[in-house]
Amino acid sequence: MVTAAIIAACTKTPETVQVGGLQSDGRFPVSISVDVPKTAETKLNGPMASENSTDSALVIIFDKNITEAYGIARTGEPLTLDLTRGHKTAWVFVNFQYENKDFYKNVIKNTDQDAPDATLLGTLKGGDKLEMFANEEIDILSSTETINLSVKRLAAKVQIDKITNNLNSGSPMTIKRIFLCDAYNKLYFTGNDYASQEKSSDMVNVGGQNLSSYPWFTESMNITLNSGQSTDSNFKKTFYCAPNSINEADYLDRFEDPSQVDAFPLLTKLVVEVEFLSDFGSVYYPICLHDYDPRGIVASNHFYHIKELKIKHIGSPTPEKRIQSAMADFSVEVIPWEEHEINQEF
Repeated sequence: MVTAAIIAACTKTPETVQVGGLQSDGRFPVSISVDVPKTAETKLNGPMASENSTDSALVIIFDKNITEAYGIARTGEPLTLDLTRGHKTAWVFVNFQYENKDFYKNVIKNTDQDAPDATLLGTLKGGDKLEMFANEEIDILSSTETINLSVKRLAAKVQIDKITNNLNSGSPMTIKRIFLCDAYNKLYFTGNDYASQEKSSDMVNVGGQNLSSYPWFTESMNITLNSGQSTDSNFKKTFYCAPNSINEADYLDRFEDPSQVDAFPLLTKLVVEVEFLSDFGSVYYPICLHDYDPRGIVASNHFYHIKELKIKHIGSPTPEKRIQSAMADFSVEVIPWEEHEINQEF
């Protein structure tokens, strides 16, 4: 997760730094290989790169929780670090957005709480690469020549393939927008782990208002479907967001009477906005992603796949209520978003 801008003058020799006052005695070179998950060449929404675009990888090796060495690998360039024998912890950041070398100079221990937040999608508008991370335990032996580290994406992917007009009234309808509602665009590193933080400033499309125009989060359209008609086979719409670790139980604990709660503003939803050819304004079909993950959260490196949304009745007046079964039929498949058989190495 480190962009090329980290090194002001890019050279063909990867930057390798030994830190922490360790002596060179007992060190020997170890080649570092970083495996990046790849999928089919799905383009990111908008005029951006593909999901598989990679820039560089920052590798930090900790010995007994103290930084022993770090270096930056670039695609097609080897990275070698001089390490000592023993049990280590490795952090790997791919496509990291930080440009300041002080980030990794300040990470002296793998429990440091001041490691900066990851701008997961670059900015509140989105980004052009998917950031990835690994936190692995490794053993360096006297015979070790190479270690392989596998990273996973920090983002979650959400896709809807098809929308069908099954309105009981037989009326036509127009799809105006599809967007992620109450979606995080950042997450924060906390020691040797990471988690979403409950900061509204790190959310986009809060409450379904002031929608981002960036296609990672929002896509406008004007598709009219007559009764019984579906979107065409090329319709697939894909969105990306940071994980959201708030679950419904955490949210409901804030209310004296949880049974009266019918809106969930802190939970991430995929929302389809529809207008009918009548006097109605916009209505919404919010699909709460937390309902379909086994842990009740939106998780990194998971794919939330809605194959079809069948609209049967007038939807919700707001984007933050759940769809009732009378309004629509749909299902969400949640699977790990990775294909192990295709890898790109740094």
